[in-house]
Amino acid sequence: MSFLNSPWGKLHFIKKGTGRNVTLIFHGFGQTHVDMLVMDKIRTEEDSFIYIDMFYHGKSLWRNVETPLDKNRWKSIISSLLDELKAERFNLIGFSMGGKLSLLTYEVLSDKVDSLTLIGPDGIKTGNWYNTSTYPDFFSPALKRVVFKPQRVFKVVKGLNKVGAMDKSIYKFVTTQMESRSKRAQVFFVWKVFGRIQLSIGQIIREARARNTQFKLIVGKYDAMITPRNVGRFSRKIPQLNLKILPVGHGQLTEAAAEFLQKVMEKSS
Repeated sequence: MSFLNSPWGKLHFIKKGTGRNVTLIFHGFGQTHVDMLVMDKIRTEEDSFIYIDMFYHGKSLWRNVETPLDKNRWKSIISSLLDELKAERFNLIGFSMGGKLSLLTYEVLSDKVDSLTLIGPDGIKTGNWYNTSTYPDFFSPALKRVVFKPQRVFKVVKGLNKVGAMDKSIYKFVTTQMESRSKRAQVFFVWKVFGRIQLSIGQIIREARARNTQFKLIVGKYDAMITPRNVGRFSRKIPQLNLKILPVGHGQLTEAAAEFLQKVMEKSS
C-alpha cells in the first residue's frame, strides 16, 4: 500500500509485480482499486500493475472540493507517480469513469503511453443521465439538495421506471449510487472535482494515429450507459484500434473483459 502526496490531494495505490512494463489501472465510479484486481490474471512476470484509488474513492483524498481537477493538475500528479515508479513509459487500463481518466492521461502524456485498454469507457459519448460532466453549473445547488433530500428524485425515477421510460440498468445505477447519504455525497463531490474535465477527443484521435498507439476498446452489448453505438465513431477513426463487444451489461463488463483478455493472451502464447 502506497500514497502519492500532491498539493491537491493524496493518491492511494498498490503495486502488483516487479516487471519493467508498468500499467496504471483505474476503476469506475463508486468502486475502489479492489474492483480492478481481476485484471491481475493477465499480469505476467514482465509487468508491474499499479491499481489506483480515484479521489473520493477508497483511501485517496482530495483536499478542497472547491478546487477542481484540471488537465494541468492531473498531468502533474501522474508525472509525479511515474517518477516515483521510475517509469519512463507505461500502459493504461480503465473501466467506466476510469476509462475517462485513462483517456485524459493519454491526452496529457501521449508521448509516454504504449497502449490503452478501455473497458466501457466514459468520456467518449455516454447517455445523458450518466454523464455528469455535461451538467451546467447551475445544477450544483439542485444536486446538493439531492444529497440531503432525495425523496422527490427517487419518486420521479421510480415513476419513470414503472412506466418503462427509463432503462433498467440506468435505473439500477441511479438507485444504487444514491441509496445512502454517503453515496449521494460522493456523487456530488466527484461531480464538483471531476465534472469540469472535457476531453479533447479530436486531439486524442490525432495523437493515436500519429503515434500508432495500441488501443483496445471493450464494450458490453447490453450496456445502456456506454453503448457500442456511442463509441462507434471514435473506434472507426483509429485504424489500429481493436473493438470487442461482449454479451454483458455494464456491471459485468470488468470480469468479462479480464476473461476475454486472458484468452487472447493464451492464444498468442
